[in-house]
Amino acid sequence: MGVFNRFEWKLFFTFWIIFSSFSMYINWNENSRLDLTLAIVDDGSLSIDSYYKNTGDRAYYKGHYYSEKVPGMSFLGVFVYAPFKFFFGVPETHDNLWNTGVSKSWLGLVFISIIFTSALLGALSVVLVYRISELFSKKEAHRKILTMIYGFGTLVFIYSSMFYEHVPSTFFGFLCFYLALKTNKEKKDYSFWAGFFGSLSLLIAIPLVFVLIGTFFYLKGAKSRMRFVLGALPLLIIFMAYNYSVFDHPLRLGYDYADNSIIMAFPTFCNSVSTSDEKVLCEAISASDINMCKRLSNTDECIYHVANAVKDSYLCEHIVDLDWKSYCNALTDFDSSYCLEISDESMKKNCAGYVDKSSLSFFWLRTKNLLSFMKPDRLNILLRITFFPYRGLFFYYPILLFSLVGLFFMYKTHKREAFLIWFLLGTFLILNARFPIWWGGFCFGLRNLTPLMPFLMIPLLFSFKKIKLKYIIPFIVISIFFNVLGFQIPEEAGLGKAVDNFIPFGNPLFEHYLPLTLSQGPQSLLLEQVLDFQFKPLLNVILVLIPVYFIWRKK
Repeated sequence: MGVFNRFEWKLFFTFWIIFSSFSMYINWNENSRLDLTLAIVDDGSLSIDSYYKNTGDRAYYKGHYYSEKVPGMSFLGVFVYAPFKFFFGVPETHDNLWNTGVSKSWLGLVFISIIFTSALLGALSVVLVYRISELFSKKEAHRKILTMIYGFGTLVFIYSSMFYEHVPSTFFGFLCFYLALKTNKEKKDYSFWAGFFGSLSLLIAIPLVFVLIGTFFYLKGAKSRMRFVLGALPLLIIFMAYNYSVFDHPLRLGYDYADNSIIMAFPTFCNSVSTSDEKVLCEAISASDINMCKRLSNTDECIYHVANAVKDSYLCEHIVDLDWKSYCNALTDFDSSYCLEISDESMKKNCAGYVDKSSLSFFWLRTKNLLSFMKPDRLNILLRITFFPYRGLFFYYPILLFSLVGLFFMYKTHKREAFLIWFLLGTFLILNARFPIWWGGFCFGLRNLTPLMPFLMIPLLFSFKKIKLKYIIPFIVISIFFNVLGFQIPEEAGLGKAVDNFIPFGNPLFEHYLPLTLSQGPQSLLLEQVLDFQFKPLLNVILVLIPVYFIWRKK
């Protein structure tokens, strides 16, 4: 990006301090990534067998435990943990799922990891949004307002304070687009590095594949696209090599082998139960009781699900249908030879796709699953994730409504950029609606939509040009206010709710976050854990504002 100017340095340090000061630590997600980091540095291994007890976000494959996550954040964590270990030693890990008895050294590692990954890259993304805005608007006031909206009034504000994949992948994905944009508009070709950073974003978070694909087609000229592919190849090869070394297939992910002992205790398979048969099936899986399957007409399929949940091939012997028995044995034993015994061709292909490391049908199954979107419950979810009070994107961040309006204004003069943003908006919304845990779990807002935030800032500039700011400012204030409420312990009211209707789950902003903020103010949750000290309401805010004041004061 080149050297920062004075204003950009101020932006960077301001947001780096703020993001770091309000750091949060939830549990499983961060532990899973840091477990792999420790395994790499301390054990020279990709298996987290020494640490797996502290996270439910884990995979189990052929007798070993692995992080369920893609490895990018863990790889970034290596550059933080190695010096941390040199100065402070190996942190004391804990061996329970409920985050009790967490050592100060572990909390310190999480805090330092946030400072030098999510908070750092979040602050850099703020600078990048300011810098890219110059290519679409010459009005300095608009550019500064836009930057403040992005930094304080979007999902980036919250997730720059957590050791999650969302902000680092967002930064590298948006940097990929920025370099492609400069390549299209300038004589110098940055496409190789656009591909490199795009693949880095994918290494951190799989959904960024859409940024990679969209940017490839956004680039002009075959030469630039070829350089883009060449830039992306090294990290893509590393990613596939990691998958192959762990799961015997370059396209397999930890999510495909989620530890079923956790799924059993915390069922995600049954988040959207809509029929009595589905309820019985989920109860049987949760109880690991194949006798309950006798209440169903599809008894054999139910027994398979129970056997697969506990990875016990002995239970497969209770299945009468030979195809289901072979299917069950194949998936519980990770043995593709059983697939050859299946007579039903469709089931045989599914079986091969799941367990045969050489089968291309696995890739097709994953693609087909993504494309099979037009189901009533998915369409209901699409409405929920956009406008409903429970984590709806435009409910939490009404300023983004002007981004939608701005896309139409933008299309007249910047067709390629507008089309790319429409593509990303559509694919991320559809993908989020396809997720089994579409609400994002125990968190604030729809965290999986974070990569959209910088892209949606660009059309917002065009709304500034066409609509008077006095009409937009109230939406800015509301978005920032709602965001500030997020620095509290999260909620998960969406767990287990049926989505085949339009009944709201509730309004967590007003029912959960607002009361906590009114009583305690925005909380620096992780910092308080590290210091073993609870700030008086707003004291932490005042302490943060002191260095920010000195950064911005005029000499």
